[in-house]
Amino acid sequence: METKIIFKIFIVEDDFIFTNILIGILDELVENYTDKNVEIVYKTFYSAKEAAYELQKKPDVVLLDYYIMDDSLKPLTAKEFIEGATTEERKIDIIVVSGQEDQELIEEIKNAGITAYLGKDPVSLSKLNDIIAKIIDKKLNV
Repeated sequence: METKIIFKIFIVEDDFIFTNILIGILDELVENYTDKNVEIVYKTFYSAKEAAYELQKKPDVVLLDYYIMDDSLKPLTAKEFIEGATTEERKIDIIVVSGQEDQELIEEIKNAGITAYLGKDPVSLSKLNDIIAKIIDKKLNV
């Protein structure tokens, strides 16, 4: 019997409603991999500090809002979150999912080393599972 591959996704989002939207999208992805010996698990974080601490558990993907509250309710940007990660943690695929429309900010975060940037709109979100599927497939073929 083959060993099941565990694929971990962290959702770092301080909006409970949007977190549930992301979970719904990921549930569709989970269904697509049930026959492929891959188990997709996800964990949600509502604070940047907690999520940063948990990066040591080496998730495969982090879905990250641009602005995330820390435990003292101060906003932290995705760029600051990434810059605070260790070199090893920066190898994690990070997908920023944000409502930011400032192109300068979007370019800045893309240059910080993320895998993808998606808006919080239906067209952008429809691409999320394809992006994650490519990451999973890359991991399976390594």
